[in-house]
Amino acid sequence: MMSGMANWTIVRLELGQTRDFPQGSPLRHYLLSLPLREDSTIDEQVQAAQPHHVTVRRFWPQEPDRRGHLVKVSLGWAFSYMASGQDGPHFCQLRDHAFVPQETVTIAEAPSLSLPFCVAEMSAR
Repeated sequence: MMSGMANWTIVRLELGQTRDFPQGSPLRHYLLSLPLREDSTIDEQVQAAQPHHVTVRRFWPQEPDRRGHLVKVSLGWAFSYMASGQDGPHFCQLRDHAFVPQETVTIAEAPSLSLPFCVAEMSAR
C-alpha cells in the first residue's frame, strides 16, 4: 500500500485483565487515530508526513482526559501529551503491534508499569 493511501482508522483500546481489574475496564481506554498499512501496523511514512493527524486521547475515571500525538521512538511508538512533543521519558510507550480486533497490545504507562489493552473496536476515520 502506498503511504498516501493509508487506511485511517479509529482504534479503541480498553484496559485488559490486570490484578486490580480481573475483568478489565472499558472505562479506562484510549482512542487512537492511526494510518494503518494492509498488515494493520502503523504506516510510519504517513505518520512522519502528517504527525498532527496521528492522535491519541486517554480516558481514565477521576482524571482529566489527555490528548496528544503518537511519535516514533527507539522502542516503537509513544504517546506525547505536550504540544511540543518534548515531554521526556514520562509519555506512554506502545511497542510495534498490529492492531487486530480482540487482540492485546501492551502500553507502558510508566517505566515499571506495563498494562494490557484489548483492541475493542476499529472503524474507518
